[in-house]
Amino acid sequence: LTSIKRETPFLEAIVAAAKQAADKFGDKHPIYLVGHSFGSRAIAHTLLRKDVCCELPRSFAGAIFFGYPLVHPKQARQDVLK
Repeated sequence: LTSIKRETPFLEAIVAAAKQAADKFGDKHPIYLVGHSFGSRAIAHTLLRKDVCCELPRSFAGAIFFGYPLVHPKQARQDVLK
């Protein structure tokens, strides 16, 4: 997730999976995105990008992150989640 161009396919895949789950289970069941490590970071970027986040289904209820690398060893602290 180093540039918008490179991260977009990952984020679109997350949205597509959420839409598929919503189609399968219906609007009455909440959809939660669960990510570990890099998957958590991809979900965080999905939620922070307005152009992608708005595509999540209405039944999206939240995200659960575990083993989430808040700071990458090569990333400056001030650049977290940019």
